[in-house]
Amino acid sequence: MFDLHKELNEFFEAHVRLGKKRRDRLASVRNANLDRLRSGLDALGDKRGVVYPHFEEARDQGGYAMRTLNQHPEKAYDIDVALIFDAGDLPDDPATARQRICDAFKEKPGNFSQPPKARTNAVTVWYADGPHVDFAIYRGGKDSWGRTIIEHAGDGVWVARDPDAVTNWFNERVETLSPKPSPFVQRAVEREQLRRIVRLLKFFCRSRVDWELPGGMITTTLVAECYRANATRDDVGLYDTIAALWYRLSSDLRVRNPVDSRQELTSKPRYLNAVEQLRDKLFWALQRLAILRDPTCNEEQGRNAWRLVFNHEFWNSTTAKAESLLRPASLASGLAFPNRQTGPVKPAGFA
Repeated sequence: MFDLHKELNEFFEAHVRLGKKRRDRLASVRNANLDRLRSGLDALGDKRGVVYPHFEEARDQGGYAMRTLNQHPEKAYDIDVALIFDAGDLPDDPATARQRICDAFKEKPGNFSQPPKARTNAVTVWYADGPHVDFAIYRGGKDSWGRTIIEHAGDGVWVARDPDAVTNWFNERVETLSPKPSPFVQRAVEREQLRRIVRLLKFFCRSRVDWELPGGMITTTLVAECYRANATRDDVGLYDTIAALWYRLSSDLRVRNPVDSRQELTSKPRYLNAVEQLRDKLFWALQRLAILRDPTCNEEQGRNAWRLVFNHEFWNSTTAKAESLLRPASLASGLAFPNRQTGPVKPAGFA
């Protein structure tokens, strides 16, 4: 496969990876809202003549916690935070609990683009300059056996859930599956390759405004399932993962929660439709990347192939004529593409 590993890493560092400055900015947004909530609960309690206790603990969740959050041109970053209260400090009804938190935020307005809202699974505040923060509400206590139990304020019911479970699962997958540094491997890739592959595929999913592809949780779950490690090149690891992911979705579109197999992440039609579209866009991407497997591929053709996939000017060559420089997908690329009449063909080398 034509080697653009170095260029892919340059693209990742400059245009995909969040970086310390942006990450610190999001941390300041999170912290400011935690302070706003504390003072808002005090103000709301004073207004109603009661005392509203503060949360016991706040834990990062989602892409921010898993470090898979990417740069966003409109700064529309999604920050997920779990707020854990003592079980006796919240109403028994989960919707009422969320509404109290929402009302507290309204007591201390900020630079919001719209009023805070108590949604089905979280309370959300939207900033005028782009980011929004989802606060998932939890209560912690002891069960009849004296064991600590944490419950999430879900849709009409409190559900036992570990707020760190998904983050811990993903970090374990990154550590276990990513290639390890070895003195026997020349030009070894940097640590945590799986995390980079997830972020690159999340970038691909958001590379066109008219695409309606899966969100971060579904994408991360699928990539972790289908990831194909490569100890020396990230571009090969990404290509092989795309191929494996396309083949997987060609036989089954359903995705289950990696920490609770009873929960299907694609249970709603719109989520299943988004995964179906992802399958088709992966097929489209593999067709454009097929030139990389051609022994006559040159740098201009290779860069143009990745430019089409990522839809980003970083990959522009001096004479960018992308489509005209690409050859049709063929078996010479090392991947057998599906025939629309006969169905998917298994890529060579994948079990």
